[in-house]
Amino acid sequence: KGALTIEDVPPNRDLVMVSTGTGLGPYMSILRTYRGQGRWRRFVMINGVRRVADLGYRDELQAIAQADATVHYIPIVSREPGLADWAGLRGHVHDVLEKEEYHRLVGDSLDPEQCRVFLCGNPDMIQSVRPLLERRGFRTHSKRSPGNIHLERYW
Repeated sequence: KGALTIEDVPPNRDLVMVSTGTGLGPYMSILRTYRGQGRWRRFVMINGVRRVADLGYRDELQAIAQADATVHYIPIVSREPGLADWAGLRGHVHDVLEKEEYHRLVGDSLDPEQCRVFLCGNPDMIQSVRPLLERRGFRTHSKRSPGNIHLERYW
């Protein structure tokens, strides 16, 4: 039905797109459709997977982030063998959302007044990340009650 859109998001906000596995698919559509149109202040793509080989769109996202200062690509892996040739982040997406880590990676805070967080992927990820965000002042968005957490259980 296409309910995970930025239609209800005011312009000039930070869009924080948190996904596991192939849950980044809807975000790729948003990025490809609106990039370069001034629709956001910052577009942060956080994608958590088990292994580096599971990082979908990795080359495209790295190229976009390198060419466009408004786009931040943050891949994180949870089960890549320790001796593998991976110098990137290890852990889970909620690790990236910790205040200090997010600020270190993005250069700004994860602020409920400025950011809209989108969650798409494994329902367990959504179940663990949503309360973390709510404790920091974020609220789940619905048509009846506007908020700044948008979610899609993609499983």
